[in-house]
Amino acid sequence: MAGSLLSLSEVGIAVPDVLGAVEVLGRAGVAPYANAPTAEFAPVGDVHGLLVLVSPGRSWYPTLDRGPSSAPVVVDIGLGATLELADHVLLR
Repeated sequence: MAGSLLSLSEVGIAVPDVLGAVEVLGRAGVAPYANAPTAEFAPVGDVHGLLVLVSPGRSWYPTLDRGPSSAPVVVDIGLGATLELADHVLLR
C-alpha cells in the first residue's frame, strides 16, 4: 500500500524541461548529484534520496523497452513548500 511507504532510494519523474526543473530545485536547495545535468537526464538529491529527472521521450535503462509514465505524482522531500515542476508533478 502506497500510504505505508516511508522511504525510497530514487523516484523517476518525466518533465518537459529537465534543466529548468534542475534550476527550480537548485533554488530550493536540492542540487544535482554526481554528473552534470543534461537536457534529457538529471539525478538530483543525495545518497539518502534521488529524483531522477528525464525528458518525456527518454527510455529507461537498462532495458530501454519503456518510457516514463505521465501519471500525476506528488513527492514529499521535506521542502516545506510545494514546487510544481510540470503539470501534475508536485514536490513538497
